[in-house]
Amino acid sequence: MNLVEHLTGAGCTDIRPVAVAIGRTRYQGAFYRQIVAVAPGCRAYDEGQRSHVVEALYLVGPLPAAYRRTRRTVFRLPGDGRDWYVAGYYPVDQPNEYHPLGRMLQLRPWTDPSGRAIDAWSERPYPRVEAGVTPQA
Repeated sequence: MNLVEHLTGAGCTDIRPVAVAIGRTRYQGAFYRQIVAVAPGCRAYDEGQRSHVVEALYLVGPLPAAYRRTRRTVFRLPGDGRDWYVAGYYPVDQPNEYHPLGRMLQLRPWTDPSGRAIDAWSERPYPRVEAGVTPQA
């Protein structure tokens, strides 16, 4: 199974394969969108929202070195002014039902309705690491 097949099988849309460089590490990955349910008990659910669209970047490989140094690291993508944070990862090389390609991480863009930065509540600004992105066929 390849990444596009995995994401398609998970109900993702707008899948765009890319190669990503963060520091010295190169990743195969894909941007995608996915409609996910809003959980009962959260404010959006109480306001009547039952689903929302998640935008993410799935990368196959290990956590970036900068993130391993400090988990308060965010990433900047070319042509995109948002901060992208590590929203989840699977640190094991052994594939399983949910991670058929093994080790992976998911980046999501930080979006706050008020426009506040991801580190607005922090005493120090988060390190921002540039990532290179190259579209793939």
